[in-house]
Amino acid sequence: MHDKLADRLFVWYDYFCCPQANVAHRQSAIDSIPAYVGRCQIFCILCPHVRHANDNTLLNKHTWAERGWCRLERAARELSLHPDSIATIEIHSATHQVLSNTFDWVRCPVGEGSFSEETDRERVGEVLCDMIKAKLQHYLDEEDLHNYRLLLNTQAVHFRNLSVRSVESLLPHTCSDEQDPASFALGQFLEQNGFANAVERNDVGWTPLCYAALAGDPLVLAALLQQRANVNDGIGRQDPILQFAAGTSVLDICVCLHHNNAARMLIDFSADVQQKDGLRATAAHWACVGNNVEGLQLLRIAGCSLGDRALFGELPFGLACAMGSVRCIKELLPVTDRQERKKR
Repeated sequence: MHDKLADRLFVWYDYFCCPQANVAHRQSAIDSIPAYVGRCQIFCILCPHVRHANDNTLLNKHTWAERGWCRLERAARELSLHPDSIATIEIHSATHQVLSNTFDWVRCPVGEGSFSEETDRERVGEVLCDMIKAKLQHYLDEEDLHNYRLLLNTQAVHFRNLSVRSVESLLPHTCSDEQDPASFALGQFLEQNGFANAVERNDVGWTPLCYAALAGDPLVLAALLQQRANVNDGIGRQDPILQFAAGTSVLDICVCLHHNNAARMLIDFSADVQQKDGLRATAAHWACVGNNVEGLQLLRIAGCSLGDRALFGELPFGLACAMGSVRCIKELLPVTDRQERKKR
């Protein structure tokens, strides 16, 4: 990055939004977002801690990430096809800049962001869909099957609260006359993801069940388990895009991504709620990473402890604080030791 910064830089600064009264012009402006973000080598998020001039509320990275338009621009950054993209940098002050977590855009789906005009939520859906389709094709062209599968199966997260259909698999597929819904869903899933059977593990340590957990479809997950997939299966190595640690279980993935019906089904299949990943984190830690209160409650009912510490000594409460997972913090405050709360 130092070499790049030593070169002459051209800065495009999105300082304010110009409202478009003309519908066609407004849609053209929305459609252009992937183009200008996609040309950036370095994407900067300007998010200092300042007070709002009108209502005195505190503005920061958290409030930036709540805005639907900011989420769309962040998604455009992560879905960029630019071969020289370097990094996303958060600028908190003149002396405080940090590399942004690549997982943030998954934690903050565009459709769950706030829009001052509710109709804008629908307009951005098609833009996001086009970007995802282009990125899927890019991964296939690069023969990057793992990241293709990651994006294909996380569409259920990216399109949450948007009225757009997921992009269908771009791999060749056949027509099936299977009548049983579970068998049909399983066959479709394996074919769309390029798997020959339900239990194979690829060269990056993921099985079909791991990818299915990203999508969170209970029918597919149950069908895989019926084919002898391991309910306590986990990924074989750390993933640089989704930031899952080696050993992250399918239950961890489901609660992190708010697939609570799938998590409930896995628990019914006797998933181990106390299983630890390579960083000694449990499903409760991952629920806090995803700010998933319902998932956290589900785990507590199933007997998951809130007292286990991960590799660096963090309880689920501490990780919730570190991730800014406010809903989980509120859920855990009444059951967290006073001394532990003082550390935060």
